[in-house]
Amino acid sequence: MILHTAYGQTLALGPELGAGGQGSVYAVEGQPHLVAKLYHQAPAAEQITRLDALAQCDHERLTKIAAWPVAVVRDQPDGQIVGFLMPRVDGASEIHALHSPKSRLQKFPDATWAFLIHAAANIARAVATVHEAGFVIGDVNPKNILVTRQGTVALLDCDSFQFERDGKTYRCEAGFPEYTPPELHGFAFRDVDRTPQHDAFGLAVVIFQLLFLGRHPFAGKFIGEGEMSLSRAITEGRFAYGDTAPQRQMLVPPGVLSWRALPVALAELFERAFLTNERPAPREWIEALEAIAPTLTTCALHQGHRYAAGLAACPWCEIEMQARVKLFNVTRKGEGQPSAFRLDEVWREIEQIKAPEALALALEKFPFTPPS
Repeated sequence: MILHTAYGQTLALGPELGAGGQGSVYAVEGQPHLVAKLYHQAPAAEQITRLDALAQCDHERLTKIAAWPVAVVRDQPDGQIVGFLMPRVDGASEIHALHSPKSRLQKFPDATWAFLIHAAANIARAVATVHEAGFVIGDVNPKNILVTRQGTVALLDCDSFQFERDGKTYRCEAGFPEYTPPELHGFAFRDVDRTPQHDAFGLAVVIFQLLFLGRHPFAGKFIGEGEMSLSRAITEGRFAYGDTAPQRQMLVPPGVLSWRALPVALAELFERAFLTNERPAPREWIEALEAIAPTLTTCALHQGHRYAAGLAACPWCEIEMQARVKLFNVTRKGEGQPSAFRLDEVWREIEQIKAPEALALALEKFPFTPPS
């Protein structure tokens, strides 16, 4: 298929790289650092205006942390807009791959808790970059975040971000309830102007799930009467962790990192994010996570176990022994082979929430320069 840009370029599509609900992504011949996203259905007039605005903005910083639309493409030189070009992302996996022991050991064999902290800081940095450019993500969730083995991240589905141009707000109409702040539950996203504070809730959930190996902060054991859905728990502010969780009639699920094992600075940020309306901004997460990273202790028995300084014992050893699940892919000192653990069985038992699937793309560099 041949496509045309607004700059008069002719582009030939390569093989399909992936597909999602809105469209498919293709390689672009002769442009190894670009891909083309083509919509399954012709975009509406408002979406076309949105794409034009995104492509024309100053996106130099944004293309370093996101698959940002950099040029619209047409089926004919003066034809219909059918999609857009964006930076190609290579060598990355969906952030959900870091949640499950099995996928983490397979796709990130060298990952420790220090790596998870590093990745979390980079996610916060990406969100900060988006906000500082005047955009709101709206639909913050693991489906839209990719991570490499180096811990660099890329945000996806940027064509749904919210922004304002010429007095008109282009809203984000997507969202998952698991990552939506309580004040927006029950509202149609197409009728809501999102704010950075709304993004702050989703960001905090994403960071929490990284550091607690896939656990959702509101997925715990409800000790009150009736059923407690995840959406209801969020709406009612039933954060399942912390010393005051029993007052919210919530207990932590089994086999999780102890709240006391979390550095105090992070615990305070999570409590602000989930129990108050003054949620931490992305830069606050960056500062706290980067300050904690160099202070982590390495377990004397397992070089892959990194944990907060000052703890009397390694919390990961305790979880592995109790659940008989291998969390980090480093052989214990003195062992010839890694121990055999019931990964699939235990994970099915303890998993509280299955994050959405993510689109398999990747980001290296963006060299695209329109002809003068």
